[in-house]
This record gives sequence, C-alpha cells and structure tokens, in this order.
Amino acid sequence: MIEARSSKWADALFWFYLHRLLQRHFYAVWLIQTELDLHDDLPVVLLPNHHTWWDGFFVYLLNRAVIQRPLYLMMLEEQLRKNPFFARVGAYSIDPHTPGGIRRSIDYTLSLLEFNPLICLFPQGELTPSVQSEIQYRPGIGALTRRSDKPLQVVQLALRTLFLEQQRPEIFMLMGAPIQVESGQQPDLVQLQQKHRELLDGLDRSIAENEPKRLLLQGRRSINDRHRRRMAEEGIA
Repeated sequence: MIEARSSKWADALFWFYLHRLLQRHFYAVWLIQTELDLHDDLPVVLLPNHHTWWDGFFVYLLNRAVIQRPLYLMMLEEQLRKNPFFARVGAYSIDPHTPGGIRRSIDYTLSLLEFNPLICLFPQGELTPSVQSEIQYRPGIGALTRRSDKPLQVVQLALRTLFLEQQRPEIFMLMGAPIQVESGQQPDLVQLQQKHRELLDGLDRSIAENEPKRLLLQGRRSINDRHRRRMAEEGIA
C-alpha cells in the first residue's frame, strides 16, 4: 500500500492550487450551521457520502476551515498511483480487491490514531449516483472500530452538489452529531446507514428552506449574477 507522507510545504502548495481550482469550478461551498462538539483527545473518523470526484477536496476544505486537525484520507490505490502528490497532503491507499490489501490499510489507519487526527473514509467504497436513495456501507468502518485501542468519534457528512440559480454548481455540507464508539466495539452498520440517509434528507430540507449557512469558499461570480449586480448598481430594475 501507499502511505501518507504529509509535509507543510506540500500542504501550502496544495491549498494555493486547490483554492483557485474550487473558485474556478464552483459558485460557492456552504456548510449548514451546526454545533460540533468534538473531544480534542480522541480521533475523528469522518464518513462522507461519495457522489463526485471532488469530494476529497471538499473534505480538505472543511477540515482547513472548521475541524482543523491533521487530515488523512483513504483512497483507492489505483487512483493514488495516478496522483502520487496526494500522499504529500495526507492521502493513503487501499486495495479493496484483496483481503491482504484491506488488512494492511486498516493496520495503517490504526497506526495513525495515536495523534488524534481526522481520518476520512468513504464508507460506500466507491462513487455512487447522487439520485441513488440508499446508502450502503462497506464493513471496513466496523473492522476499524473493533480493532481500535481507543474510542473513536464517528462523524457522518452529507454532501450535495447542486445547480440552483447560478451558472456554476454550489456545494452544500451538513455534519451529523458525533457518535462515540468505544474501543473494541463495532457500530451497527444498518443504523449508521439509516442515520446517513436521514442526514442527507435533513440537508435537502435545509437547502429547500434556505436555512442559515456558513460560506466556506466563494467562487467566481456567474454571468447572470454579475449582470444583476451591474443592473442594481446602475439603478435598473
């Protein structure tokens, strides 16, 4: 497997690149406002749904703006081999096609927990269509919590990428309440899947009802947005 080799210079370079990349491709990235009460002395395992190639970048932005912990993100080994620089900003690999590959990645994940980082795992294990109503978790999260020597804080993340009133898509995120899983225990995957489905439904309601949200990143203004602003400045209805 490929281990993470994080460095400060790579992180600074990556953020410079990523910030401009997100600005170019998205109108805005929003976080629905919630209180997130995390214990500093326990690791956090973040479980986002996985609908787009960009999802790992959104997690990176969320951590930088809100959670602010050393970030490690598990990604498919074939993808990390194509993009080896990501190992410099916390990515490490998993080969889900062999039991040995899965075991090595779980062993490595366990070794990272000592410093109470943020570990991002995509529990679906693959990209799935956003229109798919069900969330299907793979058993890796259970194996991780069962073998962990310390309690873990599991936080689910709902992600939506939507075209609304703007030329470019907007990203919406909502974090669930932390679920503390004691060392040696295994969470109920069926229950976790249901909670994630409910979290996505809650995010959809928040978007529809225009609930308060925090702007994490403002992208380039769309053509129609710039046109409306110019008309308003000129006093044209």
